[in-house]
Amino acid sequence: MAFKPTPKKLSYKDLERKAKSYLNATNAVMDRMVDKLAMERLHAEIHMEVNRLVAEGEMSKHELFQWRLKWEDVRKNQNVPPEKLAEYLQLPNLRSNYLGIYHATSQEVGDELTAFYLGLEG
Repeated sequence: MAFKPTPKKLSYKDLERKAKSYLNATNAVMDRMVDKLAMERLHAEIHMEVNRLVAEGEMSKHELFQWRLKWEDVRKNQNVPPEKLAEYLQLPNLRSNYLGIYHATSQEVGDELTAFYLGLEG
């Protein structure tokens, strides 16, 4: 029978470092989730705006085709920063919406994260 050493009891500092590591990892995940959710909402707003422009005759079929090519480029390459996306896709009505969408999403995720942290304490 092999000898198994007793695991060393973690010190307060070790536990504190471990807790901070978990907190930092959780915050990093939440930051990425805010970005993803904000982008999904922005994409939905973009498509609603394009649908409105087409329905009201403000965008021709040719312009819609050109827009679709740009959209495919954005979707595949993700080479346009989110705050410049509306301008790149020539949708000026959405230019100011990005920050509002991002902040609203950030607030929602922040509220969820706060509730999660409070649940851990209780």
